[in-house]
Amino acid sequence: MKILGLVASLLFSFSLLQAQPMAPVEWSFSAQKVADKEYDLVFTADIDPGWYIYSQKANEDGPIPTSFYYNADPGFQPVGIPTEEGDKKEGMDDMFGIHLIKYGKKAVFKQRVMLTDEIKSISGYLEFMCCNDKQCLPPKSIDFAFDFDK
Repeated sequence: MKILGLVASLLFSFSLLQAQPMAPVEWSFSAQKVADKEYDLVFTADIDPGWYIYSQKANEDGPIPTSFYYNADPGFQPVGIPTEEGDKKEGMDDMFGIHLIKYGKKAVFKQRVMLTDEIKSISGYLEFMCCNDKQCLPPKSIDFAFDFDK
């Protein structure tokens, strides 16, 4: 009888693990002051081994590129284009059959902004897609917010 209870408990635990959504990417956000009213918004993705996210410059025939959307606020303006760095892999992607730029382990995206008004925060969301060598997860949106000390 004890064995039957143990088996039932293990099966229940396994089914709970299977029901939890996969989350192979964890995002963090920080704002780095670079000059008076000028900041770098830093988006950092920590990526589980074997998984990848894609560049902002993804091919339209491929995966969803990593993209950043800001809530409408006239209190800031972007300075230049966003940058990206990390464990970069570039070349023919077997999953999509096209040339891609993707990042494993860690990726850092930065956007410099100039605060034009006395705003205290910038918010919005990012969208990304992650894949491993066997599957891709549906695109996911993550909210972000940056607070500024003046």
